[in-house]
Amino acid sequence: MKVDKGFIEKHNIIIELENGKCEGNLEEYLEDYKMGGVWALFGKEFDNNDQWFCLQVAKTENIAGEIKRDISCLKSEIDPEKEKIEKNYVNQFGKHMFSYNEYPSSREYLYSEIAKIYKYLIFICVSKENDAAKRSAIETYFAWMARALYWRNGRAYKKEKNYSKDALDKIQSSKFMNINLDVTVQKNLDSFFEEFSNNKMD
Repeated sequence: MKVDKGFIEKHNIIIELENGKCEGNLEEYLEDYKMGGVWALFGKEFDNNDQWFCLQVAKTENIAGEIKRDISCLKSEIDPEKEKIEKNYVNQFGKHMFSYNEYPSSREYLYSEIAKIYKYLIFICVSKENDAAKRSAIETYFAWMARALYWRNGRAYKKEKNYSKDALDKIQSSKFMNINLDVTVQKNLDSFFEEFSNNKMD
């Protein structure tokens, strides 16, 4: 999913980062998000002035705490001298995004990789939600609709799948048949993606 910043700015921005850092006090930005919910991360590459990509979507019991940990991974340096076992990071849509070593964690590699590619990052609040089952449904729905580049749900793929767009659309339809979303929540998410379609960049 790629959009312009004007589209993102209409939604519930939690925090904006440039080169992994925010202006002002991180704790103040996160103060209103010490609760369960679903968040999404959008990023703009160093060499691209217009397009923003949906990078990640996550459900959590504590939006503020999880985002704080993820931001700390954007700053972490990975020691190249440690003995490592290489693995592949394949997103939920079967696309190989990068290879990583087992140590440090895939999370540290993920955010280190994002920091190398994306100069500007924006975390938005998709939904504040305390119910775990509802959070899971919202995360899955949003991530599939956005085709978030780095999102994985459950167990990782071991190898790249090279799904066609049609194949991904069929998988998405099948997933959505099993999602039990609250009617109001689904309307809000559908409204988000309808607006996205109207603002979509080529």
